[in-house]
Amino acid sequence: MGMVEVPVIRDNWNQDNFFGQDFVRNSGMTRHRFQNILAALHICKIEDDATNERKKKAGQQYDPLLKVKPLLADLQLSCSSYYVPGQKLSIDERMVASKGRFCMKQFIKDKPVRWGFKFWVLACPETGYTYKSEVYTGKKLTKTNNGLGYDVVMNLMNGMFRQGYHLFVDNFYSSPQLFSDLYDKGCMATGTVRENRKGFPTGLANSMTKKEVRGSIRWFRKENLVFLKWRDTKDVCALSTCYAASGEDRTQRKTKVNGQFQTLNIPIPPVLKNYNAGMGGVDLSDQLLQCYQVLRRTRKWWKTLFFHFMDISATNAYIVHKKITEGMTHKDFRQCLANELLERSELQLNPNPSPGRPPRSSVRAEHCPVPPTSDHLAKKSSKATFGRKNCKLCSILFKKEQKTS
Repeated sequence: MGMVEVPVIRDNWNQDNFFGQDFVRNSGMTRHRFQNILAALHICKIEDDATNERKKKAGQQYDPLLKVKPLLADLQLSCSSYYVPGQKLSIDERMVASKGRFCMKQFIKDKPVRWGFKFWVLACPETGYTYKSEVYTGKKLTKTNNGLGYDVVMNLMNGMFRQGYHLFVDNFYSSPQLFSDLYDKGCMATGTVRENRKGFPTGLANSMTKKEVRGSIRWFRKENLVFLKWRDTKDVCALSTCYAASGEDRTQRKTKVNGQFQTLNIPIPPVLKNYNAGMGGVDLSDQLLQCYQVLRRTRKWWKTLFFHFMDISATNAYIVHKKITEGMTHKDFRQCLANELLERSELQLNPNPSPGRPPRSSVRAEHCPVPPTSDHLAKKSSKATFGRKNCKLCSILFKKEQKTS
């Protein structure tokens, strides 16, 4: 379903050549069987689900992800077991589209997908591999003093400390406290930061003024932290425990001078240059997921997550396969995967399916009144035990008239 899109799922088995889905029709999976499996699909135990629903109605503490928790746990274990990411990692949020009625629905104004499930994702910027992911279920009853961004980063990075990784995050997660704790745990970090974040230095003697030109840099070092401000179209604040504040790197920007656009070659600090290169892991992962996704609109909110987990599994499998061997595109990999799932990689089914049973023709059309002939008369038997013989067509017509009368 991720390779060829049709308006509704049942059109995959449509006999009309307009859809051209012979591959699905010849796969051995009938439409009724597929729909019955999809309707009866359950991931958790029905007894546990019923107990969880009673807790929810009674106002007690319950698990909103119980319906998909076993599959989510297996997915997280598989994603983190069969792939070793590069040195650079990035954390960002991901939105999975859904407008259903459920308690976990989130709204983000500036995202391409504004309504749906929010995921916290740890991805590899080089390949787009989804290494870890968590579903945001809303505000927790037990809050910490470090904030939501701090807790998300620490949960996703758990088990990956002191292994030489370098983490990139945006200003939602960045804070001096987070970067200091990551550095103490053997993990470097770089990211943009909000100027009003607690711990960010203010009122310095070398603060940037309004007269500074584009490309100006101001920085301040405190122990292992480098605080930096860079003037672009507006001021950009950054924080790092790895890179130096200044360097010889430059970038191009277009500006309008005397009514004409000109290209300027302005200096850029290494912190922001490497941040731009290392922060796109989740965005790259989203692009790969959108190529051949099986995600569809459903009436059950948890089936949206089920389809999204299938997309993550297939995309991660392609990334692992691409790293081991070369020469296969994403499209070819998905096609090969579908063949193997349907056991068609070695056994080629007949591309021209045999026609079904022809429709039964009308008896009246074949047996119009004709003058009696010797061929139409019932043959007489020489033995009385066989009884009288009747015409086959006449007897069929007589039985039908008896049923309708």
